[in-house]
Amino acid sequence: MKNTFTFLILFSMCVITTTLISCVSIGSNNNDLDQEEPQNKTLFLEIDNPSFISEDNLYGNFVFEVNEITKDISANGSLIAYLERPAGENNSQRWSQFPQYCLACSEEDQAPSFTYFSYGEGIIRISLQSKTDVRPMAKVLKGKKIKITIIN
Repeated sequence: MKNTFTFLILFSMCVITTTLISCVSIGSNNNDLDQEEPQNKTLFLEIDNPSFISEDNLYGNFVFEVNEITKDISANGSLIAYLERPAGENNSQRWSQFPQYCLACSEEDQAPSFTYFSYGEGIIRISLQSKTDVRPMAKVLKGKKIKITIIN
C-alpha cells in the first residue's frame, strides 16, 4: 500500500512537471517576429492660418497632408505631437506635448481654450475648441512649429 501511494505521488509529480515544462518556451521563435526593423521618423510642420473655423468661432482646425502616415501606420503605428515653445529671455526653446489647455488665455475675460491633435492615413489635424472664440488661440499658434514623431 505504501509503495502504491509513493508511486502515485511520483507519477503525479512527473505529470505536473511535464505539463509545466511544456508551457515554457526556451529561445525565440523568429517566425513570430516581424523581420523589419521599426522605422521611426520625425517631421516638423509650421502652423499657418486655420483650415477651418466654425461660424460661431467655437471650433477651428489646421489640417496638414502628411504622406508619411500610411494606412499601415494609421492602423498599427503611433504618432506623438509636440508644440514648439520658442526660446524667451528666461527659457530655452522646448517642446510641449499635445493636448494643450488654455493656450490663448492671456486675459481674464477669455474662456479656457483647448488644442488637441488627431491623425489618420495621410493627414494630421490640430483642433481648437473654446467657449468663446478660437481665433485668439489661432493667432498664438500661427508661426509655431509642430514636431511629429511617427512610431512604426
